[in-house]
Amino acid sequence: MPRKARIEDVAVAARVSTQTVSRVINNRPEVLPATRERVLEAISLLGYEPSLFARGLAGNKSFIIGLIAEDLSEPMMAHFIAAVELEARKRGFFLLVSSNTNPTPERPIHERMLASSHVDGILFSRLGMGEQEQAYLQELLARKIPLVALGDWTGIQGILSSVHLDELDGGYQATRYLLGLGHRHIGMITGPMTNSAASSRSQGYEQALREFGLPQHIDCIVEGDWGFDSGFACAQTLIRRCPDLTAIFCQNDRMAIAAMQALEQSGRKIPGDISIIGFDDIPDAAYTNPALTTMRQSAEEIGQKAASLLLDTIENPETEPQRIEIKTTLIQRGSCQNIST
Repeated sequence: MPRKARIEDVAVAARVSTQTVSRVINNRPEVLPATRERVLEAISLLGYEPSLFARGLAGNKSFIIGLIAEDLSEPMMAHFIAAVELEARKRGFFLLVSSNTNPTPERPIHERMLASSHVDGILFSRLGMGEQEQAYLQELLARKIPLVALGDWTGIQGILSSVHLDELDGGYQATRYLLGLGHRHIGMITGPMTNSAASSRSQGYEQALREFGLPQHIDCIVEGDWGFDSGFACAQTLIRRCPDLTAIFCQNDRMAIAAMQALEQSGRKIPGDISIIGFDDIPDAAYTNPALTTMRQSAEEIGQKAASLLLDTIENPETEPQRIEIKTTLIQRGSCQNIST
């Protein structure tokens, strides 16, 4: 078996010192561009793989970023994590994931375990703002650990960077699309209303109805929990309470897919009797019958931008906090029908 290339081999091939090779590996600025290019070429030619441990000692870094996820079972989470990991790898970092699938009063233990692993920065895919979480957040900020929050956390603007989906506009555009098709009796299945995404999507729904001068009927809004079972049960509740509905806005695709089954079991045809629109554009949405119209959020784009923002902050701790907003896209399929003609 051939011997693995060492830093000394790179130095000889590039005609520089081992210290210069180390500076290039650690992306230090005090290297001439021509020299840096020569070293990188030698690294590629020899297949040299720098030791993560050695890099960490040289730069006082672990070259690991952490991700605190709320629920790894969410369909969009896999795409998000893959995008974060890809961006991290491009820039020489590894990803460590901590989840909180089953919330408990001791939830911050997960975050403390992750932070104690000497990560260079942390992404929060959820960040509650209760007293316990506020204290933990302040602790991390005091330790000057680079942080990026996922979601529209208005309470932390100016404190740390965030990347968020424009949930309100997504809810507005979904409802506005149904209104544009002539629907005036539109129900809604929400996520948990303690969740900021559910709250913002509901505000968008309400805004669209107001613009058309339509009242909001509380009976025609049912709270789900993002899961299939709740989508099925909520749809049953809606058609019992509001039998004259011509359309339903479901705040995620899993609930929408289950709602479609409940509606069909009740004898309603989609979209002939009732239209339905979802949110997320999970892979299954294109394969329902009829295919589900939905608001697409790009988990890949959110993950890439969030990871890039965190890594930029790690490399330049003096970077001012940024707030990046990403829009949803309407994906028209077969589950909605124009009834205005």
